[in-house]
Amino acid sequence: MKYLSGVAGSAAIAALCVGSMAAAQERPPVPVQAVPAPSSTTPPPVMVPPPAPATQEIEAEERSLFEIMAEGVNRRLDPQQRAQALLDEIPIAVAIEPMALAETFTRTEILHRSVAIDVPLRLTALSGNERAGSVWHTGDAPKDRYLGETGARAASAATTNVTWKDGSTGEIDLYEARFRSTDDKNSLTTLEGVVYCGTQVATPSGEKDMCLIDRDGDRSFDEFAFIASRSGKSVHGATVLTAAVPMQAAAPYTVRNDGLPEMKAQWTTCGKDWDLPYYQLRLGTDEHGNEPASRAGTYWGDPYCAKSEKYERVEPANKGGRVARMGPAYAQISSKKSGASIQLERVLDTETLYRVEGRDKLAPLSAGFAPAQAQLSANQQFTRLPYQSTGDVTVAETPFKVGDHFVTSAFRHGYTGVVTEDVKIRTLLSSRSVEGGMPVYGVPAKRTTVTYGGYGYQIPATPAIERKIDMDLIWCLPTREEIPLVDRDNKPTGNVKIEWTATCLPDNRRGQHTILKDQSPALAVRNMRMDATISTNDGPPPVAERANADFGAPLYFRYSLKEASKNLYTLTEEVLLGEEVTSSNDIILLKDEDGKAVVEVAGGSFMLEPDGEQYKLTAMLPPREGEDARVKGLDVMALMRRLLADIER
Repeated sequence: MKYLSGVAGSAAIAALCVGSMAAAQERPPVPVQAVPAPSSTTPPPVMVPPPAPATQEIEAEERSLFEIMAEGVNRRLDPQQRAQALLDEIPIAVAIEPMALAETFTRTEILHRSVAIDVPLRLTALSGNERAGSVWHTGDAPKDRYLGETGARAASAATTNVTWKDGSTGEIDLYEARFRSTDDKNSLTTLEGVVYCGTQVATPSGEKDMCLIDRDGDRSFDEFAFIASRSGKSVHGATVLTAAVPMQAAAPYTVRNDGLPEMKAQWTTCGKDWDLPYYQLRLGTDEHGNEPASRAGTYWGDPYCAKSEKYERVEPANKGGRVARMGPAYAQISSKKSGASIQLERVLDTETLYRVEGRDKLAPLSAGFAPAQAQLSANQQFTRLPYQSTGDVTVAETPFKVGDHFVTSAFRHGYTGVVTEDVKIRTLLSSRSVEGGMPVYGVPAKRTTVTYGGYGYQIPATPAIERKIDMDLIWCLPTREEIPLVDRDNKPTGNVKIEWTATCLPDNRRGQHTILKDQSPALAVRNMRMDATISTNDGPPPVAERANADFGAPLYFRYSLKEASKNLYTLTEEVLLGEEVTSSNDIILLKDEDGKAVVEVAGGSFMLEPDGEQYKLTAMLPPREGEDARVKGLDVMALMRRLLADIER
C-alpha cells in the first residue's frame, strides 16, 4: 500500500547535544553517487476501518506503570474518533467542528497555537498561629522536614456562569493567569486578552482542567483553551496552554481579590546545617485544600534547595540563638543545646509573585521561563522537522514475517544548504577538509557543555533548572568510503567494505567552527561531541541555506520487524540513499494485551498485530507530507526518567 499526500507540514525539534570528544582522523568526504530508488508498486490509497475496540475486564489488582504506559501509547483512534475524543475533553459548548479541532492538533498547528502562561500566587503575612519546626543539624535526615509555613493566595479570581455542552449552565471559579511571550515568530494565536484558569473544575462530565480567555477585554470569556503543561495538580503549576477555540456563548465574569482560597506555603529542610539552614519553599496546601504528593521534599542536589543567609537586622530572641533569612521571610533559631527549634517571625515580602514548578516548589516569576516554557520557546525557533515526509509511504498490504520490510517512508531534510568555500582545519599532525560546493543538511541542536572528570564522571555546565535552551543549527554531509578488506595474512582480498559516516561543521560559543568526522548516522545525525580544545577556524561555518539540496538519490527510512517479545516489538530502522543502506538502528514499540501496537509514521497511524504465525498492518490514519518521516518509537530515556521520578517521590 502506498500513500502519496500533498498536505503541508509540521514542526518539532530533534535535540542534538554538543559536548566533548576528540576529533577523528582525516578522511576527505567522497561525493555520493546517484543510485536508483527502491522499487515498489503504487496501488491507489486504501483506508481500512480500524478494528472495533476490545472489551477490557477490570482487574482488582493494581496495574504496573509499564501496563499503564502501554495502554496510553496504544490507544489510537481513526481520524473521526480522534477528533471526537478531543471534543469530548471540552466540557463547554464550543463553536468548532470535530475535524477542525483535530486539525489544530497537527504538529505545526499545536506548536504555534501554544503559549506560555503563569498562574501567580503571592505569600501572605503570618497569622501568629504557625507551629515551630526543627533544624536538621545532626544525625540522619528527619522524617518531619517542616521548618515553617505561611499563607498564600492567588492574584485574583473570576466567577463566571458557563453553558455546558448538555445545555445546562453552571457557576465556576477560575484564577488569574498571565501570558508570557516566547518570541514565536510563526505564532498562530495572540497574547492579547485576559486569561483565567482552573484545575479539577466540576463539570457535568467530571472534573476538568481549563482556561477561559477574554480576548477583547469586555468582561466576557469567549474562548476555551487546554492546559498543555502543568507541574503538580495545582492550577498555579500551569505553564503552557494550547488550542484556544471559540465558545458558542460568551460568559460574563466578575473579578474579586478577596474571599480567595487559603493555601499554605511551606519551608522544608533539604540539607544539614544549624545557623544557616538549607530550605525549599514549597506549596504545602493547594487551592483545593490538598497536600501535594511530593511535599516530603528532597535533599542535596535538588536545584530548588537554597541556603539561608544571616539576618543581622534582628537580634536573636534566645541566648545562643541565631536569626536566618530564608528567602522572603526570616526566622528565629534556638541554640543546639535547646534543640535547634526554628520559628518564622515575619514574612518580609508579600508582593513577589510565584508559580509552582518541579515537585511543587515555588519559584518567583522574575526567575524567567519555567522549564516547560523554555522548551516550548526553543521548539518554536525551528518550524521545520529535520526529517520531513514527502508524503510517499509504502506499507505491506499482505501479512509479513519477522525480518521482512513492511514500511518504507520517503523523506527530505527540513534544512539543507551548500558549503560555499573550501574548509580546512589544520592540526599539528594532520588536517581535515571539506570541499566547497558540497550539499549539507541541518539539524536543530541543543548545545550542552560537559566537563569530564576522573573515572568518566560528567559535570554538566548547563543550569540545573533550564530557563533558556541554547539551540543552534548544525550542518552535516554524508560521506561514503570503500575500505579494502584483507585476509589473516594482511593481504588484500579484492573485496571492499562500504562505510557511511557524516562530516559535520559545528561552531562553538566563541563564534568559531571546526570539522568533525565519523559522525553517525550518515544522513540523520542525532548527537555529537566536540572537545573544547579542538582546532577551529574563526567565524561561523561557510554554509548558505538552500532548499532541496541534492544528495544524489532519494532518501528513505525503511523498517523491518526484528523481534516480537511479550511486551515489545523491536523494529530495525534503516536509512537509505537510493538502494544503499547508510545506517541502521533499533526502534521499540509497546504492545497491548492483545499483542497490538500502533506504528506512527509520517503523521499516519497503522495497527501492527499478529496474524497467525505472521503479522499484518491495518491503516488507521493516512500519512501527511511534512510530518516526521520516522516511525515514532518508545523514548526509553524518558521512560527511565519517569520511573526514577516516581521512585524518588
